[in-house]
Amino acid sequence: MPVAGSQIFISTAAPLNGLGVLCPSCYPDCQKSAVSDASGRFTLKELDPELKFRLLVISRDFKPTYSPTYLVPGADEAVVALKPHTLDASKPELILTGRVVNESGDPVPYAAVEPQSVRRLRKKQPFIQEDIVLASQRGCDALAVTDDQGMFRLGVAQEGDEVQLLVKATSLAPKTTKPLVAGKTIHTIELGTGVWVTGKVVKNGLPLAGVGVGMVQKDRSSIGFLGNFEVGTDSDGRFEFSHMTPEQTWLIYGLMNSLKDSGSIPARPLTTRTNGSTVDLGDLEVQPGYQIEGRLVFSDGKPVPPDTRLILSRDPSGAWDSQIVIAKVDGHFSFAGVPPGRVVISTKIPEYHLSQKNMSIDVIFGQFLWGTIKEDIHDLRLLVEPGSPSKVDFSRFGQKDRDENERRQSNPLRGAPLGPSSDEQ
Repeated sequence: MPVAGSQIFISTAAPLNGLGVLCPSCYPDCQKSAVSDASGRFTLKELDPELKFRLLVISRDFKPTYSPTYLVPGADEAVVALKPHTLDASKPELILTGRVVNESGDPVPYAAVEPQSVRRLRKKQPFIQEDIVLASQRGCDALAVTDDQGMFRLGVAQEGDEVQLLVKATSLAPKTTKPLVAGKTIHTIELGTGVWVTGKVVKNGLPLAGVGVGMVQKDRSSIGFLGNFEVGTDSDGRFEFSHMTPEQTWLIYGLMNSLKDSGSIPARPLTTRTNGSTVDLGDLEVQPGYQIEGRLVFSDGKPVPPDTRLILSRDPSGAWDSQIVIAKVDGHFSFAGVPPGRVVISTKIPEYHLSQKNMSIDVIFGQFLWGTIKEDIHDLRLLVEPGSPSKVDFSRFGQKDRDENERRQSNPLRGAPLGPSSDEQ
């Protein structure tokens, strides 16, 4: 059924191709909105044809909803399905109520409030244990949006649930809260203007345009994690991250997919201080990047399935950055612009798994290769075998296994050796 009177906002925007030089909510089109008519239809006019947009829809008796994907102007009519909320009929103990304000104490309308995790006490004799799990697994509302007075309501599944929130608003720094309990208390959440982080990407002293730069917190514990952020450099090689959360330690790095043959930018730490301040990193010099070439080999001699993807990720405790390539028909693959340091390579192929003969295979999970890159690799033989990987039994792993895992991660990345009876060309 059509929903009339819904408010439709442009939440974020992004270029149709490549990375934007602005933060996702900083494009001028993000100021535009519309209201649905009696047939539920709406129109957002005069949008930049070079951008795609994600919408946020708010309606009185329904749960606020993002469009499921980014939408392109001029494409087919977008459809956003709304689900009714039950907050008006819920007990107060099952509603988390709050108010979002800025540094001056003024209400922040249309702030997005997203639950991240739920802390719940569960009684077990003779003691009490505490569970902290993802909010999506606890029956929380997926999203709330503040009204003109900055107020929001969020439904929870069980009395006493404490919810850790991620709060985002245009032109303000995102913030994660401590776990907040549902009930009669109205929680006040203050957002600041944030910190600006600027710099310039250069190679041999010359600026590089269209290069992707990423930022992510160094501490990625579930409580307090804000996600990763990416921008592109302009024609002068300059980049700017705006409204970044203060009092945080971050890593900043170049994105492999955008650099590739140009080289690499290893991760470096920085700390944001007070709201309204700027961190100028100066020149980020592009350094040599390595190439990893190899071949995906099936132990039973079967051909490589079409569109088989391999993913190379930088050390998960460092840069939030990965590169995806498609293996050729003969299994050959190549990654470019890989910075020095630890990397992880993985692939998922139905009815196959990575062989334990791969010398850098992870000891515990056995589902990826993890090693250190110090030079180009031109002969990485990635062997896969029929069947599913063994189910992980964490109880059987001890310190010896952890030490062996660390040794493999610290050593050069290696695949499976070529067997004496192999007829590979």
